[in-house]
Amino acid sequence: MVSLKTAGLRFNSLMIRSDGLPFSGTVEPDLEGKLIGYDFSFPRRLLRVSEDCPVKTLDEIQDVLGRWYLVADHDGSFAYNVVEYRSHMLIPLVKNVEWQREQSIVDPLTRREKAAGKTLVGNIWILPERVSRETTDSVMRVKEQTLQVFTAADLKLGDIVDNMVVKRIDIVRGVKLAEIQ
Repeated sequence: MVSLKTAGLRFNSLMIRSDGLPFSGTVEPDLEGKLIGYDFSFPRRLLRVSEDCPVKTLDEIQDVLGRWYLVADHDGSFAYNVVEYRSHMLIPLVKNVEWQREQSIVDPLTRREKAAGKTLVGNIWILPERVSRETTDSVMRVKEQTLQVFTAADLKLGDIVDNMVVKRIDIVRGVKLAEIQ
């Protein structure tokens, strides 16, 4: 029997989650907004999977072309109280970088915290993108490079990602969006 729930299955491809778990889904272009000629951000895609698919938001997946993506929230479809499929936004992960965290210790003499250096937390996949606005230091009148970074990592303010400091963290569509300088 062909239904809306099974009609798209013939377009499914086999993909893998970062832990090696295979799953089936369909990848399509995201047509939420038009790409304008001077927009150099990486295109987003949509992943359509069955309701019982083990892939969820914050997973990192690899498609059949070997490209890595971060799975983000998007939407779902249902009819007659039955979920037909789920869809997720796919954010391309294009750079594998070092993630460090500043460590502190309590000074035995002053009983105050002091810096003890950086510790490597690990390597993480990110999508770095230029921020459309630039900030200028009001005293020095120097522009600082600011990037926004999409990631699944549990970043904290002050962490160091790709030799830049995390200055702001937001949750967008269930994934971390951090500004780094």
